[in-house]
Amino acid sequence: MINKAEERILIFKESNEEDKLEVIENIFKNEKNEKILCIGDVQSGKTSMMIQVIKSSISKGYNATIIFGGSTKILIEQTTKRLKDEFYNNHSFRVYQVINKESIDEIDSDLRINDLHLVFVLIKSKSIDENLINLLHIFCWHFTLQRGVIFMDDECDSYSLVFEKEAEASEKTIANKINNFYNSLKEKQNFRTKYLSITATPFDNIRFNGENKYDRSVLLKTNKEYTGNEYFLDRNDFYLLINSSYNNPDSWPDIIKKAFDRWICDTFTLLSKPENLQRVKHLENSKDKYAKAELERLTHSEFVININVKKPTHEKCRKILFKVIANSFSQASIDKYAKENNFSLQEFKKFFEKLRNHLCIYLVNSNPCRYTWEDNKFKEEKNIEYVSGECIFQILIGGNKISRGLTINNLITEIMLSAPDSESECDTLLQKSRWFGYRMLTANYMHVFTNENIKEKYKKAQKCLNFIHEHGNDIEKLIAKKGDWKI
Repeated sequence: MINKAEERILIFKESNEEDKLEVIENIFKNEKNEKILCIGDVQSGKTSMMIQVIKSSISKGYNATIIFGGSTKILIEQTTKRLKDEFYNNHSFRVYQVINKESIDEIDSDLRINDLHLVFVLIKSKSIDENLINLLHIFCWHFTLQRGVIFMDDECDSYSLVFEKEAEASEKTIANKINNFYNSLKEKQNFRTKYLSITATPFDNIRFNGENKYDRSVLLKTNKEYTGNEYFLDRNDFYLLINSSYNNPDSWPDIIKKAFDRWICDTFTLLSKPENLQRVKHLENSKDKYAKAELERLTHSEFVININVKKPTHEKCRKILFKVIANSFSQASIDKYAKENNFSLQEFKKFFEKLRNHLCIYLVNSNPCRYTWEDNKFKEEKNIEYVSGECIFQILIGGNKISRGLTINNLITEIMLSAPDSESECDTLLQKSRWFGYRMLTANYMHVFTNENIKEKYKKAQKCLNFIHEHGNDIEKLIAKKGDWKI
């Protein structure tokens, strides 16, 4: 595949309407109750497709949707906000995230309205028990089930997959709790449902397709603006190889310095390129529904250090990063950046002043913190969760919370040192790839710092993806291939 990024139109769009309609008709083509594996590429618009399915389900006679979202608060908030924004002015929908004694009365009242569709978003964590008990009570006593319930298990390969070793004993697992809840409703007379298991990494779901097996599979489509694994492998300068790994912490200061310098230079180039400045002016006056997202991409920038799940590691990286940033803010460093990269010193100084005033650094873990630069030092704010685009310049440090489901809209540079080495490594590797998505607007300014081993794994993963893209609508062919996903 020839990289033609410069020749393509600079526009941020997900799958086109014709493709969305085709997928939705495929999902609802059978009247019978089904469990369907829905496969879409990483950050390819799966949430957008979920919204389209919810909208279409009303005309199909369904009056409720239960979304089992991600396993972290940051993901569930992201999904809920997206849904509430989408249905803000649509009085046919209600979105609920927390189901408790205070909300049950309101829900009961809403259920009596014939043309209303209720959407419940539940986090896949230990707190799911109370929500499921309340939901079961609501649906069994206050809801006519023949009106129909859509189940959406988002990120279904995480916390909701019944692995072989869990299949016997584990009523305690989140996977079994969800399936027990589903089966409790399925026993009711005239129960109507579509159970959609949604994932970008279906390999383990296919390998362990046992007692809760899928009736069908449906491939969610992308359009030509999607930049995924094949696209970035085709860019010879995208992966910047380094002789380091997670197990070599002595090398981290040098890597963080190199990656930060690259982020600064690529960001300045993106934000100051004449054609991008011209497009910003156009977007500021545009009423196109995609204009806001495009505008943010041409005026904001994000840098990610994805190191691993351990919090002490995150803190070590933060301390290194703070030293790198403090040194970069010196006048001597600014002059050096400009000279070495042939930047206009005057314009580059303005850029650095903006960077100082609008930089946020996030620790993205179970004890989230945000840091901002004030009075020549970093100020700490505890319990502040990351939100993409909240600051003009954002740096994220973390592990598993970054690696699964989190949308980083304005990503320009990333350090990725830890690679999976397990039965599900193809799933895990691709989920880490937060740079995939509809990024044609900024793709030529993006880089990932990693090692040769990880890059080779991406090459092997592409063979798995090619098979999925070719046979994603044929569950039997996918199951027959299940022994060949090792990378």
